[in-house]
Amino acid sequence: MADRPLPLADALRAVMRRVPSPVTVVTAVYEGQPVGATIGSFTSVSLSPPLFSFNLQHGSVLRAAIEADAPFAVHVLRQDQEELALRFARPDLPPGERFADLPDADPDGVPRLPCLARVRGRCHLRVSAGDHLLVIADVVSTEGPSEGEPLVYVDRAFGVVLHDT
Repeated sequence: MADRPLPLADALRAVMRRVPSPVTVVTAVYEGQPVGATIGSFTSVSLSPPLFSFNLQHGSVLRAAIEADAPFAVHVLRQDQEELALRFARPDLPPGERFADLPDADPDGVPRLPCLARVRGRCHLRVSAGDHLLVIADVVSTEGPSEGEPLVYVDRAFGVVLHDT
């Protein structure tokens, strides 16, 4: 019996599970509360001018913050920060618990997480695309990278890409 083709969405999901994604947490402040989410779609768009992008699910509080032009930061997580990635991936976790031991903020009030590298952004363009919002952002500032390896996600598991430097 031959394998039946999967519906396109399932087929795409199966392919994309095999593509390593960076593990980042995007944070902002919305209506006076810190908000944040784990995002695996962070990528560079342009170096001239410096632009990056990421995708947000419809209905998220972080999306509402980005649509309200709140300042935000992308935190590139280190290989030892799986717990932080999992914490910010839980949409049901209240902000008080999500940010419980992470009290640091920058001068604009954007939560600062311990991380490998941090990029502050300002929204350049928002595009509704299917069930997500594509955010293209101007680079406002960067910090790092610090020592360590970046955390990646592939085939439903966290990992690390080792390389010679």
